[in-house]
Amino acid sequence: MQTNGLNGLVNFYQNPNALGTDLLTNYSSSSYNSLQLEARHQMRTGLSFEANYTFSKVLSDADGDSQSRLQHFLDINNPGIERSRANFDLTHMIKADGFYELPFGKGHQLHYRPLDRVIGGWIFGSTMTWQSGAPFSILSGRGTLNRESRSYYNGANTLLGGAQLASVVRSR
Repeated sequence: MQTNGLNGLVNFYQNPNALGTDLLTNYSSSSYNSLQLEARHQMRTGLSFEANYTFSKVLSDADGDSQSRLQHFLDINNPGIERSRANFDLTHMIKADGFYELPFGKGHQLHYRPLDRVIGGWIFGSTMTWQSGAPFSILSGRGTLNRESRSYYNGANTLLGGAQLASVVRSR
């Protein structure tokens, strides 16, 4: 170690006051690109409909979804290797809503003044969301050298063939 003077003239650490340090900074970046389409239609009968579609892609070099919001680089000299689809990316999303104003009460066909406050102004509506799922990866769960607890996104690499891998990996 450097503190006991047994290292001679060789300085193993750039900072003699710390053996391991973390630099916390807002270094990450992400991008969002999308195509958005929307259609609306309203009828005089009290029926309205609206639908929209979004085709999108989110790329990021960090998720920022952990409790500490801290993700270490796998390679500090090349942070670009971590840029990929974000785990919250939803490629396709369709949303729709519609409502129908019931024809009861003042100003409508079915109007009875004593009951207008009870039967008037009711609206029946619904919403719908249909979306693709978030991306997923098969990960090894093993860290790299000196990164055991920091590299949980490492891809699973194997030298096993298809039949050998099928006997090891099972899905339920």
